[in-house]
Amino acid sequence: MPDQRRKSTAANSPTPYLLTLDAVAVDQTSNLTLGLSRSDATRRLALSGPSALAAARKRAWFSILLAPFRSLVVALLVASVCTAFSLEASVEAIAILVVIGLNAGIRSPGGKQTHSCAFDSGYGTRRPVQ
Repeated sequence: MPDQRRKSTAANSPTPYLLTLDAVAVDQTSNLTLGLSRSDATRRLALSGPSALAAARKRAWFSILLAPFRSLVVALLVASVCTAFSLEASVEAIAILVVIGLNAGIRSPGGKQTHSCAFDSGYGTRRPVQ
């Protein structure tokens, strides 16, 4: 069965955001004052499905807390700590642990630097809009 949808010029335009409101309304066969008719809304719902966002997956607090430690650099630093402790260089090992802790405190879970600690910024940015 051939596709019965009319090709939208707004969607095919290289810069659809530059179109005027009236041009978009004409293109989408919509009335700016009255909105869509019930039949048109039903047809568009059947054609495109509901206009809904998928629910955001909730992250566990320990996953957020451990996220800054999941990198190659941190793994190398942990290996350095193990090596330093095995060579009885505990001062160097503790210094490296401090660096790892500071890294976790100033990095967000996504790897971007923030002004607050990773746990606080990561938890706040992962919540869906209510």
